[in-house]
Amino acid sequence: MGGAGDSVTKAKQVATTLLKWANILLDFPVPVSDDPDANAEKLREALDRIAISHFRRFFGYDFNYSDTNPPKANGNIQVPLTDFTNLALSKIQNINLYVDNVVFPSDGDIPDWALQKMRGDLETWVKDILAQSSIEAWQTADYKRTYRDPHKNNAIRIDAQTIYTVVQAEVGNSAQATLFLNFVGMGYTVDAASIKGWD
Repeated sequence: MGGAGDSVTKAKQVATTLLKWANILLDFPVPVSDDPDANAEKLREALDRIAISHFRRFFGYDFNYSDTNPPKANGNIQVPLTDFTNLALSKIQNINLYVDNVVFPSDGDIPDWALQKMRGDLETWVKDILAQSSIEAWQTADYKRTYRDPHKNNAIRIDAQTIYTVVQAEVGNSAQATLFLNFVGMGYTVDAASIKGWD
């Protein structure tokens, strides 16, 4: 009878497995190497390609990192949002730390009136994903939010494309349900009058 680790995606195999899954969603697959470290480097590029392609289809404009220009942006704030991370279900408190310190830090360009709302929404979304059982494949989902300022003059829009999976991965010596999350997106201000009919 096999040990508990037999059914777990081994740490050194995670990147290779995730890259193979990513290739299913790519028109031009990334070559998979016998070297897990090389596959780990290729994985982020592959996931960004998938996310950027889906972003264009869903939001109707191109994501090009700091050169992204949302058509409705009024130019006051334009913040590119992009990252790749993994979060273990057993360390749920790390979600808040990740969102607060990496995605929406206090020293960023997002004003205080919107910051806590944005953090709360994203933390809830991540926790909902982590509450799922193992997915064993990459999933894509758009993430869009609109936050009106207290004076109704401006609003901040978040347009983001996520790609994620939840797998059993080794954390230390035990198997943990682990979220792997990649996203690209923009946070930007718009004139409040322009958001009629938005979510």
